[in-house]
Amino acid sequence: MGLFDFMFKKKNDEYDTFPINILEMFGSIERHDFKFYSKKLTIYILGKGQEFKVDNIIEAKAIGKSMNVKFSCKPLGSQIANITFPEVSENKDRILWSYNLSGGGYGLPEDYPSFMSLYYKKGKLDKIGFTFKCANPEFVLEFE
Repeated sequence: MGLFDFMFKKKNDEYDTFPINILEMFGSIERHDFKFYSKKLTIYILGKGQEFKVDNIIEAKAIGKSMNVKFSCKPLGSQIANITFPEVSENKDRILWSYNLSGGGYGLPEDYPSFMSLYYKKGKLDKIGFTFKCANPEFVLEFE
């Protein structure tokens, strides 16, 4: 089990489910702007998580077929304040925005996430996970 899978170890039935549609191979996926308020941040490094209380806003805007994401949380906001994910997939319990999914998410600076997972409960965005594949070691940020 990889770090990304470990992060989301809760049962899948807790989250809304989606048909598998990787990189829109089976049809277009709707893009939706969102604003997400988070009070908890968990950072996973090498499978171990540490929780923090935060007052964070994550805003995303669909621009063409891409999703631009902005943070307002310090110090994270100063590091990853403006990210664009060019790819989208539906994958079981998440909407997955990605950079170079076919290449494993590699090709970005280490302080940029390769993947953004959006988890919904009853149609409402409940959790956002960012995976940093190019960092050494790889790590995950989970906002709730």
